[in-house]
Amino acid sequence: MLSHSAGMANDPDVSRDRGPAIRQMSLRFDDGSIVLRVERTLLRVHRTILCTYSEIFADMFNIPQVKGEATVEGCTIVYPPDKATDFVDLLQPCFTFANAV
Repeated sequence: MLSHSAGMANDPDVSRDRGPAIRQMSLRFDDGSIVLRVERTLLRVHRTILCTYSEIFADMFNIPQVKGEATVEGCTIVYPPDKATDFVDLLQPCFTFANAV
């Protein structure tokens, strides 16, 4: 398991025709419950916080998941179609606040 630090670490094991994955360590939590793979970037975050901030996430997570879907560290992987930089910019304030509490 990777340590929690600022920066990124490569993870060649997680692919969906997007090449090797890169963990965004500022949005990677050991107790995160969902992994978002946005382009090549992996974000392991808290589903509850996403649902609290966004009805879109709440609705998305209510869609039944296909059995046998890929997982990372025991977490289901969701593949948003957005650009990684945009998604990190969107989520960073939500989880920066959550860490400060």
